[in-house]
Amino acid sequence: VLSSLVQPQFSMAMLFGVIGLCILLLASPFVFAFKHEALSQMTPEVFGLLIFNGLFDNVLSQFAWAKAVQLTSPTTATVGLSLTIPLSVLADVLRQKDLTPWTLLAALLVVLGFLSVTYASKPAEAAAGSQPVEVQVDAGGPRRLIS
Repeated sequence: VLSSLVQPQFSMAMLFGVIGLCILLLASPFVFAFKHEALSQMTPEVFGLLIFNGLFDNVLSQFAWAKAVQLTSPTTATVGLSLTIPLSVLADVLRQKDLTPWTLLAALLVVLGFLSVTYASKPAEAAAGSQPVEVQVDAGGPRRLIS
């Protein structure tokens, strides 16, 4: 079932739209039934911050991961998520936070792991696409090379 979702022609926006619509239609009655008091006390500012957080923290990151799975492979996309660790270390360096040598070593190991997974998946793709394939059109017809 999931293999049909990783085809390049599959629309990720449509997938997330349908999931969002289903959650809206199925979960809204429960929210209104069980948390009506909390909803009535929520200010528009808090509601706006919740929507902003939901869109940029959840939807955008999941959409980017799903597109990465479509464009690369599930393994490469998931390992790529681990790059948030060295990026957070870089943010700490820019903010002049104190870092231990273990933190820097851990970030370096994560980057090396990502590069090794990326490098390991490259030769198989390059070898598959670099050699021409011989195809015979019909039993007595000419042969064509397809690169």
